[in-house]
Amino acid sequence: MFEYTVKKRGPENVAIYFEDQVWTFGQLDAYSNKVANYLAKCGFKRGDILLLFMNSCPAYIGIWLGATKVGVATGLVNTNLCKGSLMNCIKTLSARGIVVGSSLKETFETVNEYNDLSLEMIWLVDEKRSLPETAYSNSTSSTCSWNIALAQVPHCAPIPLPRIDNLREHLIYVYTSGTTGLPKAAIITKLRYTLLVVGAKYSFGIRQSDIIYDPLPLYHSAGGICGVGQMLLYGNTIVIRSKFSASQFWSDCVKYKCTVSYCYYYYYLFIYLFIYYVSRFSHFSIFTIFKLTVY
Repeated sequence: MFEYTVKKRGPENVAIYFEDQVWTFGQLDAYSNKVANYLAKCGFKRGDILLLFMNSCPAYIGIWLGATKVGVATGLVNTNLCKGSLMNCIKTLSARGIVVGSSLKETFETVNEYNDLSLEMIWLVDEKRSLPETAYSNSTSSTCSWNIALAQVPHCAPIPLPRIDNLREHLIYVYTSGTTGLPKAAIITKLRYTLLVVGAKYSFGIRQSDIIYDPLPLYHSAGGICGVGQMLLYGNTIVIRSKFSASQFWSDCVKYKCTVSYCYYYYYLFIYLFIYYVSRFSHFSIFTIFKLTVY
């Protein structure tokens, strides 16, 4: 479906703003094609699982999007996890490989060093140097560098998979928060993904001309599905951040001319932003402001 969006919106139009990076629809499509071709070259096939453990960036979207082009489902691992919870998330899906962000390398290695994770392939990716025009980085130090490997495969579309009209085919896995135990992998099928995106669009009256500010983590269903999905399915331009920042919220919206902000728990976000800004510019204490806001 994304290929249709690229043709409809035009490959030269902006798909993603991320810090000082600008990714067009054509560049995102080409990057995801590289991912698809590389995974196929590594022996991945329909029904296999890949894990993503990296901070939000355009390459994050390109990786799982590319995986879907060869029928590979992707598990989106919470970047705040460590030790036992992280090990559980990695082992529970029986994935063949994992892509680890360079900023999370140490966290991953503390788990990988002392446990048999049964992963055939482990790649290290430099999130901020994963650029659409090259998909390459010399600064990535790893025996299996994702950036370097990706630079060696073509960006042409992969060989089309045999058509299977199965809307219940697994697309991605989103982990639960683990408040009642260890995190569990929730299956997001093609049908469920589409319904979530369509529901968000019509519930909030999102227009194709809207620029969406999506500061939520991309491993989260709100940020990674309902937010990113507006770009993938409807051609909206989105703005993403590596991490949410209250101090940069409004300045980002102004900088990128955002008309919609997709955030989970709007009420609590409003309280959070209200407390942050008023406490900075008011003589009231933060406790007084919180009391006034809640009551």
